Amino acid sequence: MATQTTYSYSPSARLFLLISGFTSIVRAEDKGDVVTDNLLTDFAPILALFGEKVTTQWLSGTFGWHDCLIFAVCPLGIITAVVSVIRVAAPNSWKAIVGRARESRALAELDLLSSTSDEVCELWSGQALVRVMGSPSVFEVAYIDDLKNQTTLGLHTIQEAKQILRNQKPGRTPTSAPNISLNLGPSPKERRRVLFVSMVFGIIVQVGVLIYGALISYYKWKTNFLKDGATPPRFAYPILAAGTILLVFGMFLCAYVIEHHTAEDKWIVDPKTIWLIWLQRGQTVNDQRFESYAICPPRPKDVLLTSRRIEKVGSVEPVHLQSKTIESDPASPFRTHAISGACITLVGFVLQFTGFRLMHWSATIAQFVATAIVTGLRVWLRRDLAERPAAQLIAKKFELDWFALNLAIRGKELWPSGIP
Repeated sequence: MATQTTYSYSPSARLFLLISGFTSIVRAEDKGDVVTDNLLTDFAPILALFGEKVTTQWLSGTFGWHDCLIFAVCPLGIITAVVSVIRVAAPNSWKAIVGRARESRALAELDLLSSTSDEVCELWSGQALVRVMGSPSVFEVAYIDDLKNQTTLGLHTIQEAKQILRNQKPGRTPTSAPNISLNLGPSPKERRRVLFVSMVFGIIVQVGVLIYGALISYYKWKTNFLKDGATPPRFAYPILAAGTILLVFGMFLCAYVIEHHTAEDKWIVDPKTIWLIWLQRGQTVNDQRFESYAICPPRPKDVLLTSRRIEKVGSVEPVHLQSKTIESDPASPFRTHAISGACITLVGFVLQFTGFRLMHWSATIAQFVATAIVTGLRVWLRRDLAERPAAQLIAKKFELDWFALNLAIRGKELWPSGIP
């Protein structure tokens, strides 16, 4: 009769056998490839395609080429950037590809532009400043020190103050819904140095990834960075570098086109400062209820910012059908730039992804870390979006009465920081 022998192993022996069996499967020359190559190497580059809300939030606050370049390096939200530039500037045939053929210009403005208009406005909900579609009732008042007289006492509406404010681009006047969010954050003068330093830092990080890829591809220690047990092909890095450069350029072009569909103006009283207050009337806009509020920036301003959607984006071409003449969709002067930006971005991503797949897994991790760092930088630069204004709930239909009464009683203390 056969007997079955049972072997008993101690816990330490079992652990040793488990580790020995696992290490026999993993090849020594590809440390990290089994887990990292199959997971992070495939997944990390694809992460750059996502990030819709972060991308649209950045694009809607773009205010110059510095913002465009910061958006382009170590990019996140590649698909969103391509779809966004098509929504804003591409012809309807391209909009149909992304499912936006029947989208109104106001909806694209709401999501992607920094402007306000007769169709898009900014209102205080009691918790946050929100952008909604509709025509609001918001009364904007400016106090300009040392320009007060017996008639105005230094108080002006923006329309009245246009003769006093100096515009850097003459010929335009601030109209439509007020740009509350632009005037809550730091002025362009305050942001210029921070944006420049951030732009340089982002470029250094992206170039650093390319330098690292070149070192592990061509330098003497390249034998330590193998792919599937062999040296990566020599054409792997050129594909990666070309794809990265094209991707950055395409993303910059997308942001540039979107930014140039608004006209941003700076209205300046030099060397004086402006104290602003917005009187929001209780109203229902786009099926959303908003109460009456008096809204003030947390600090006085040295410049008033306005951003307006450019209405005339191109010529309207007539199309003759039988005996009738109709007008085709307006041709954007940035149509070619928009299509080029979208195509270059997609081609750049495909080349970059191919290059990463041909190289050692550490190159992918380097780009992933760089994207995380620059994304954190972009979030930090937009931290003022979370800044709450000084908002006070007031009686509905008595907004101007509240303002006149409190101005008479409190005077300069009506504004949070006071008027010296």
